[in-house]
Amino acid sequence: TSPVDSSALRPKSDNNCSALNHFHDYKSKCAYLKSIDPCASQGFIDYHSFLYCNFDGFPLLGQSLLFLWLLVLFYVLGHTASEYFCSSLESLSKLLTLSPTVAGVTLLSLGNGAPDLFASLVSFMGESKGTYDVGLNTVVGGSSFVTCVVVGIISVSLHRRRVRVERSAFIRDVCFFCAAVGSLALILVYGKINLWGALGFCSLYAVYVVFVYLSWRFGGESC
Repeated sequence: TSPVDSSALRPKSDNNCSALNHFHDYKSKCAYLKSIDPCASQGFIDYHSFLYCNFDGFPLLGQSLLFLWLLVLFYVLGHTASEYFCSSLESLSKLLTLSPTVAGVTLLSLGNGAPDLFASLVSFMGESKGTYDVGLNTVVGGSSFVTCVVVGIISVSLHRRRVRVERSAFIRDVCFFCAAVGSLALILVYGKINLWGALGFCSLYAVYVVFVYLSWRFGGESC
């Protein structure tokens, strides 16, 4: 199959490399990646070129290698969190005399949310309009992943240890999470957000932290 002329499908006003989806074979995609600058990867590894320009005729092999590389990245991330992040968090919690609950909604949340924060800022500050959706979906997708996948894996892994979760704390966290998602949904329906709306999101987190602290200090919450 001869490669399709990439200039025919090159977007005139869109520079986010979206026309790559119009090609159906690896040779055409490789030619398109080499012919348009916005398709150049800004990271250390150009995954598009690695897949489409090196595994023509062996797509399953390339996808399998990328999947194995993804597993390696997850392992490195978990090992780094176990050796550095968790130990540092424990030391800071003892130094500041914070309970596990308060440390979880402050230090752990700030450390866990920092990558989402910077990724969202970079996506919205970029020149390409296609990165805007990435910024929003990073936050919503990250919270959904933690709520569904992480909680599910922890529940399956620790079900034999009879770990007890405080019912009131769980309901409190779910209510605040639903309030945040509901507020975001209203803003998306309205289509605009002003300074007061942005401050409202920050205030919601501040109220949540204060509420957790008061529950631990005066309510005797242990988990």
